Amino acid sequence: MRGINCINNISLGKFELFCFMLAIVFIPFHVIHKFMTVPVLDMGSKLSIYPIILGIGCYFYQAFKKRTTWIPKKYVYFVISLFVVQFFSTVNGLLVFPYWSSINIDQFEKLVKLVSLIPNSDSILNQDSNIIGIIWLSIKIIIKLMFNFLTTYGCSLWIISLYIRCKENVFKYFYKGIIGGALLCTIYSIVEYVHLFGGIWASIILTKINPLFYDVASSHNWWPPLFYGNRVRSLFAEPAYLSTYLSIAIPVSIYYAMVKKTSNWLWKLLPVILIIMMLTTNSKTAIGILIAECALASLLLLIQFRKLTSKTYLKKVIKNGIWILCAVIIGLGCNSLLRDRYSIDYDVTNIQDNHIITLKIENTGWMTWNHVENYQLTAAWYDKQWNSFGRVNGTIPRTMRKGDTAALTIDLPKLSDYEKYSNVVIELQKSGPYETGELAGQGANKLTLNIEDGYLVPLKDLKNEVVDMSAIASTSNGSNQQRFGMMRVDYNIGKEYPILGVGGNDLKQAYVISNIPDSLKHNAEVKLWIESQNENGIFKSSFPIISEYPHQFAVYGTLGLIGFLIPSFYITWLLVGFHKKWLHIEQELFWKIFFLVVGYFGLMASFIAGTTMQLYLYWIMLGIMISLLLSIKNKIL
Repeated sequence: MRGINCINNISLGKFELFCFMLAIVFIPFHVIHKFMTVPVLDMGSKLSIYPIILGIGCYFYQAFKKRTTWIPKKYVYFVISLFVVQFFSTVNGLLVFPYWSSINIDQFEKLVKLVSLIPNSDSILNQDSNIIGIIWLSIKIIIKLMFNFLTTYGCSLWIISLYIRCKENVFKYFYKGIIGGALLCTIYSIVEYVHLFGGIWASIILTKINPLFYDVASSHNWWPPLFYGNRVRSLFAEPAYLSTYLSIAIPVSIYYAMVKKTSNWLWKLLPVILIIMMLTTNSKTAIGILIAECALASLLLLIQFRKLTSKTYLKKVIKNGIWILCAVIIGLGCNSLLRDRYSIDYDVTNIQDNHIITLKIENTGWMTWNHVENYQLTAAWYDKQWNSFGRVNGTIPRTMRKGDTAALTIDLPKLSDYEKYSNVVIELQKSGPYETGELAGQGANKLTLNIEDGYLVPLKDLKNEVVDMSAIASTSNGSNQQRFGMMRVDYNIGKEYPILGVGGNDLKQAYVISNIPDSLKHNAEVKLWIESQNENGIFKSSFPIISEYPHQFAVYGTLGLIGFLIPSFYITWLLVGFHKKWLHIEQELFWKIFFLVVGYFGLMASFIAGTTMQLYLYWIMLGIMISLLLSIKNKIL
C-alpha cells in the first residue's frame, strides 16, 4: 500500500492499477466479437482496450485536477514529435495518393447511411460521390491516427505515470496480470492438447467455447478458424500470436517461480508448460523468439557469472536450467508427435476406364480415425497449374486404428480429353462435426496419379511438406512464401516514398496489388487476399501486416521507421550505460531486470514476422521498460 498512498486519491489509484492488471490479463482475447469492438481504433478489437480506456480516463481526470502530468517531459515530447512525423506523413500520403478516382461514397457504409438522411440525397450521391468519399476518408484517417496514438503510445505514457506515482506496485500488478493471463492460456491448452491427441470430448468442448471468444471465420470466410490443425494456439487466433505472447510470459513465469516465497509446484510447473506450448505452436516465430532470448540470456548470464561467484547464484542457474532443458525436450517430443499426427499408405488395386480407382488404405500413424469425425478420401482431377476439377469424396466406413486397413472405390468424372486435366490427387481429409479440412499438412501422404500413354497410372505417395518450425529461413515452407514475399512488397512500396512513406496502413492497401510480383500471385493465401480486395474494394478488405519493420518503412518512410526504433535503441543505450548498477545489485533485483530485458528483446525479435498491432503487448511492455529504466536510475524497484 506504500506506493498507492503516494496518490492522493487512493480509490482512483487502486482502480487505475486494477485496470492496468486487467488489461494485461485480457491480452489473449485479441479478436473479440464485432459488436464489442470500439470503432475507429486499430486496437478496438482487443478486449484490453476497455480497461485501458478506463485507466487513461482516470489518469486525465487526476492530471486535470492536480494540474500535473507526472510523466517526464522528454517522453511526452518524443511521443508528440513522433505523432507530428506520422501526421505529416499521412497528410502527404493523402496529397500524393494516386487512386482517388477509384474512391466513392459506396465504399463507406456509415457514410451512405448518413448522407441518406439528407434531403435530395440521391442527387448528391450522383453528382458529388467522389468528392464526399475523398473528404470522408481523409477525415477518418486523421481522426483514426489521433485516437490510435492515444491508445498505443498514450498507453505507454500512462504506465510510466503509474510508476511515477505507485513505484513497485506497477511491477507487482504487471506480474500478476501476466501470470493470470498465462494461467488462463494454460488451462485452455490442457483441453486443447486432449483434442489434439484425439479426445472427442475435448473437441466437443472447444467447439462450444471457441465461438464465445471470437467470431469464427469472420475474415475472408476462414479466419480465425475454429481449430488450427495440429498446432497449439491456446486462446489466440493463430499459433504465431501465442508465440509472441509467450516471449514475455515465459521469462516472467520463470522469474515468478524463482522469487515466489511459497514452494508451490504450480509456479515451478507453469514455465515448463508454457515452454512446451511455445514449441508445440510449430511456429517459426516461436523458434526465432527462442533463439533471440536464449542468445541474450546466455550473454547476460556469462557477464553476471564473471561478477558473481556465489553458490546461491550458481544453484539457481543450474536448477532452473535443468527445468528449462526438460521442458524443451518434452516440447520437442510433443512437436514431433503432433507434426505427424496422421500417416497413411495407399495400395492401388484396380483402375477402370481411367476414372474408377479401387485402392486399399492403411492407417500407419498413431492417431485413431474415429468414424464420428467422418474421415474421408478426397480426390480430384488437376491441370498443370494444379487447379482442381470434379472433386469427389469417399467416406471411410469405420473407425481405424494403427495397422487397420480398408478398401474404397473412388469414382471420378470420366473425361473425354486428358489434354487439360491429366493428374489425379487423392488425400485424407476430415469432414466431421468438430473439425474439417485436408490432413496433408498434419503428416498424411497424398497419392498422385498421372495419364501416361493414355492410361491413368499411380506415380507415388507424395509426402506433403508439413509446417516445420525449424525451417525459419526457408522461402517456401509453410507461410514463409507469402511472409517473405509481402515483406518485399512493403519494402518496394517504401522505396517509392522513402522519406515519409504512403501515409498509413489504410492508404497502403491501394499500393499493394501493383507491387506483388507475379511469382507470389500464385500463392493460395495471397490469391485469397487479392480476390477479397478486388471484390470488396480497397477499404473494405485489407492485406494483413506481415512484418512490423518493412511495414513502418512503407507507411511512414525512413523517418517513421527510425521513430519506431528509437525507444528500443534508447532502452538498450541506458541499460548498457547503467550496467554497473544493475549487474551489481542483489540477486532478486538482478533476476527481475534480467527476465524483463530478455522478454522485451524477444518481443522485438517477434516483430520480424509480426506486428505491434496484433496484441496489446508491445505498448504495455514499452511503458514497463521505461519504468524499469527509471527504477534502475533511482536504485528502486
